[in-house]
Amino acid sequence: MSGPDRIRCAVAAAENGSQWWDLAARTQRARQGETIDHGDLYRLACEVVTTLRTLDDPVGVLARQTEAYGDGRPLRDDDGSDPATRLEWAVLSAGALRAELSSALDHANSYWSAIGHIGLDHLTHEPCEGGRP
Repeated sequence: MSGPDRIRCAVAAAENGSQWWDLAARTQRARQGETIDHGDLYRLACEVVTTLRTLDDPVGVLARQTEAYGDGRPLRDDDGSDPATRLEWAVLSAGALRAELSSALDHANSYWSAIGHIGLDHLTHEPCEGGRP
């Protein structure tokens, strides 16, 4: 597979990932009436951390490819603006996105760590008749 086929494959893989995350959110949201499972919270947080780490790479690839997009090729801009300026803005935005992903990863790791240290206290019992457990 080469050229455009490889690009379509990359886009299809990204679309698949976002659709699975949408399903994960809808499925977890539907559990609101049920008892929330601590293990699910912990494992979903782990997957958020993993996903944020993974997203850094495609954003970096997009930034590098965008920076070189116009090399040796004539460009146009749909609004009539300078395409080079628009590309520069896109590259800067990709860099800002990577910084935001890094910040989001810090928060996701913090949540994952915190949720990993708490749980339901199964040792607490309601008193039986007569006041003794």
